[in-house]
Amino acid sequence: MRLKPIVTALCAGALLAASPFASAKELKAIGVTVGDLANPFFVQITKGAELEARKLAGG
Repeated sequence: MRLKPIVTALCAGALLAASPFASAKELKAIGVTVGDLANPFFVQITKGAELEARKLAGG
């Protein structure tokens, strides 16, 4: 009998069962990690994340 697929399925089920409780919490922080702020692409990612965070916060 293969044990790894069974353990994987049980872990996935446990995570899915716990997800409603995690989503019920109010969001207090957002974390974004970028590679290098000298790169214009990552600067735009950071600005976009800040803009969306402000929209979500209502400000």
